[in-house]
Amino acid sequence: MQTVRRLHWFIILGLLPLLAYILLLFGMIRSQQQDAVAETLERVAQGVSNAIVRMLTDELGHLAGLAQSTALDRGDIESFRTEAQRVFDQRAHWRTVLLTDAERQLMNLGYAAGEPLPPVRDPESLRRTWATRAPAISNLVAGTIAVRFPVIRDGAVRYSMVAALNPGALSDLLQAYGLPEQWVGALVDANGIIIGRNKAPERFVGTPATEDARAHFGSGSSGVFQGTVKEGDRVYAFTTPVAGAPWHVVIAAPVAVVEADYRTIMWLLMFGAAVAIIAAGGLSISLTRRGTRAAERRIAEVKGERDRADQENREKSVFLAMMSHELRTPLNGILGFAEALVQSGLTDEQTSHIGHQQRAARSLLRLIDDILDYSKIEAGRLELESVSFDLPDLVGECVALVRPMAQGKGLEIGMMVEPDVPRFVRGDPVRLQQILINLLGNGVKFTAHGAVTVSVGHRRRDDGSCDLRFVVRDTGVGIPAEYMGRLFQRFSQAETSTTRRYGGTGLGLAICKALVEMMGGTIRVESMVGEGSAFHVTIRSAVGEKPAESETPSAAPLREAARHGAILLVDDVDLNRILACSMLERAGHRVEVVGNGAEAVAAVQKRSFDLILMDLMMPVLDGIETTRIVRSLPGAVSAIPIIAMTADGSHEAEALQAAGMNGCVRKPIVWPELLRTIDGFLETGWASPDGAAASRTAPRTNDAVQAAACADVAPSVLVQMLGLFVDQADGWVEELEGYRDDLHELQAVAHRLSGTSATLGFMSMHEACRALDDACRGGRAAEARHRLDVVASEIRTAKTLAQAKASALVDGPDRAVS
Repeated sequence: MQTVRRLHWFIILGLLPLLAYILLLFGMIRSQQQDAVAETLERVAQGVSNAIVRMLTDELGHLAGLAQSTALDRGDIESFRTEAQRVFDQRAHWRTVLLTDAERQLMNLGYAAGEPLPPVRDPESLRRTWATRAPAISNLVAGTIAVRFPVIRDGAVRYSMVAALNPGALSDLLQAYGLPEQWVGALVDANGIIIGRNKAPERFVGTPATEDARAHFGSGSSGVFQGTVKEGDRVYAFTTPVAGAPWHVVIAAPVAVVEADYRTIMWLLMFGAAVAIIAAGGLSISLTRRGTRAAERRIAEVKGERDRADQENREKSVFLAMMSHELRTPLNGILGFAEALVQSGLTDEQTSHIGHQQRAARSLLRLIDDILDYSKIEAGRLELESVSFDLPDLVGECVALVRPMAQGKGLEIGMMVEPDVPRFVRGDPVRLQQILINLLGNGVKFTAHGAVTVSVGHRRRDDGSCDLRFVVRDTGVGIPAEYMGRLFQRFSQAETSTTRRYGGTGLGLAICKALVEMMGGTIRVESMVGEGSAFHVTIRSAVGEKPAESETPSAAPLREAARHGAILLVDDVDLNRILACSMLERAGHRVEVVGNGAEAVAAVQKRSFDLILMDLMMPVLDGIETTRIVRSLPGAVSAIPIIAMTADGSHEAEALQAAGMNGCVRKPIVWPELLRTIDGFLETGWASPDGAAASRTAPRTNDAVQAAACADVAPSVLVQMLGLFVDQADGWVEELEGYRDDLHELQAVAHRLSGTSATLGFMSMHEACRALDDACRGGRAAEARHRLDVVASEIRTAKTLAQAKASALVDGPDRAVS
């Protein structure tokens, strides 16, 4: 008996390690099973989210097409109703289409024309769209989902257009996605209300989601959790937000289904343990091995599914890159033929239609360019070149390209390059320009008042290379801290409700980050809400050599004018007159110059001219008063085309046209554009100011182009202009000091020097003069005195540069200072 007891305890003690091993294996299998379920749920939830995003994008695309209607330009609601009805008839799950202004409904296809319309059911959504100028996706309101799209004209929201969707379309999408039979898929809005469900949607759509699900929406992040569904079953669930909408996708798999294999293995192990106790554990070992092999097979299957998904993503990126490239070709053709149609002589209505087509095509082309670039990066097909280029010139060109958009919003835009930054560096100038234009464009886009600037610095490295540092600052809306982490992610924008008002693909900063990292650099952002942002870019580069094509060219001949004409140039500044005469005469025109409006009136009564170029701010008679006098003269002389020239952006085209002017060019002048404008007047003959010619206004120039304008001037003329600048610089400083307490006279001098400095490409002086001009106009005496000191310093600096440049031109063009 004692021997039996000993054998009994011997068997029990001998099987304890085996039981511990079984319990450990049990835990490992359970963990592996849960990881596999989490990966599967996440993949399915993301797929459903992407399908919903595609559906919403399709709805917004139809609304965007309606938003281009010319009937809305005219305010013709009845004509627009007919257009909207045609689209509505093709959209099976649209319940109605509404059009509202800022306060009330103007059209509702659910009501007959002329029938009284109900009040707006979702005023908060309307106010948000009106304030942000962005499309919006609503929660479930009155049994429908509102897809709201702003109708923007001239940069402002004129109407808000809504497609009211039947939430049943969301349930249909979930049912069509093909979830496993016992799985539950649901779509929940920001109020925690179910708006779509693959199972029993008629029971549960419109009811609150379970507390378990709602508890995981607050952070806005995805995650796996255990909870219950509306039917009361326990589930493993995964939530993920829907990009661009205030919704979450919830995918749930019943615990009983998920753990079925796990329970089978558990009972087998327990049975094996019992047999092992009876038969010394032999069968237990066999079952353990069997369970392990099953788990390994499952792990291998999950890994294979993941590898296949990764391969599909890579193939998708390659396909997307190829398709984006193929789409560019027909789009460029569309834009080219549209431009040809504009030049062929169309009616006003046809021209308006072509304008809508061009804007839509350019918007689509920008979207495709972003997708193409990012697809190339993801597919590993984007290669950077390494060439020498002029760094300050490239940065200046970037500022110039963005300047018209900034000036259109009344913003200051500028650049600052540290003196010791190497002029020529090696790298990929095209991609660097893409980065800077994207950051500058964002700065202008998100800034309503103030300025956008880019500064350039560098740090030398021991190996002879250097780190180039770029900082793009703006005084815009700023970025909330909670959105900073996802700012550089693809298809991500800082805040949907704010940034969608500005448009964009959400790829720009992701592309910038990828390009910067390909250049061996980093990008980061500092921002404070309401005060602006600063993007810091650092890239690795090498000091380059002056490329052959950057040699200073000799004076290149301008294009010969289509018809030579007699032109009267009216300007009181010597430098402007010298440059204008040189350009006009080289194009083949005959030029007579006068210094003020009174001399211009006398000249047109003595001799015949084909066109007058008129400065606006002059002594004796200004340009506007002179134009009125010329228009009042008897005979054909009163119809001479007059083009205004001004450095003052405050003059509106309508005011100049009312004074009798046919067009306006802004200083500093882009001469090829002005010469083309002159050709247009001379080829078509004279026209009255209210005729077709009145619309011919040369485009506003950009300073980076003007900074190189002197490349088109003969060296001897340029030396003469620089000499005049040097001779008059000290006198200008004294003149400014003499008017320190007279804002009216100080403004007139600052305005004159603004155009003079820009003519020679001294842009720092030009910007300082413009700031002084603005302070004087606003009556800000203290600021004006401060600005005066800045202008005086800039004049002295420009004088030194002018002396060096003139000396270099006399010695030889190769030594000319850029």
